Amino acid sequence: MGLAGEFLNREIEEVFKDGGYFSGHQESEFDRLGGRFGKYHGEWMAGEALQSTGFYAKPMFPNGPNMMVAAAIAASMTGQVWLAVLVSVATSGIQVADGSMDWKQAGFQVGMSVATSALGAGASKLGDMAGAAGSFANAAAKSATMTVGNTLLSGANIEGENSDMTQRK
Repeated sequence: MGLAGEFLNREIEEVFKDGGYFSGHQESEFDRLGGRFGKYHGEWMAGEALQSTGFYAKPMFPNGPNMMVAAAIAASMTGQVWLAVLVSVATSGIQVADGSMDWKQAGFQVGMSVATSALGAGASKLGDMAGAAGSFANAAAKSATMTVGNTLLSGANIEGENSDMTQRK
């Protein structure tokens, strides 16, 4: 019994000592459970946040757009550039009214919508003027105008500064 007891004590020591089998298993199990808890807690928090939003701000289906985004997409697909501005004004007004957006953000968003719509209308007119030179010139003028304009607008943010372009001294 002495040899068996000594062997058993050594095996128990191997399992429970610092850095032993149990501590490694315990650490990996805590990591596994913590990861799962974090994932499901995040999903629960997102669901709780959705409960306080209006029906118009909730996704129409899982991972889908809400009604306001769907309206903006539909407006842009009509080809009527100013309809997109009207949708932007309406959706921004709804968000200001429900408190999910402040006036400064709403003004910026509407301003960007106006600028984008004006750019689209201007590119179309420029393309029509270039159309007399042929369909290639028409397409090139529209494409170049939209590309340059959208590139310039993409750098705008609500603070009026481009975070990628830092001032160098």
